[in-house]
Amino acid sequence: MKNLRRRPCDDEPEVSALPALPPNSSPGKRWRFRRNLVIYLAHRQGLSQRLLADVFDLPRSSIGTILKGFSAWEERLD
Repeated sequence: MKNLRRRPCDDEPEVSALPALPPNSSPGKRWRFRRNLVIYLAHRQGLSQRLLADVFDLPRSSIGTILKGFSAWEERLD
């Protein structure tokens, strides 16, 4: 069976560098953060905003807002 793990690339952000939630965050906020993180990482892997909007049943404008939010964190690291 082929190994499906990817080696990390130099341009990928470290997990510790991603925006953290406060420890007392509600379950809803934690769920939304994880969903948004999956959307951001899937987009970085090449999935289109249209596909992500269909999969997560969100408007494309919401997907764009999520991507901008995580991109802002990534720019702060550079």
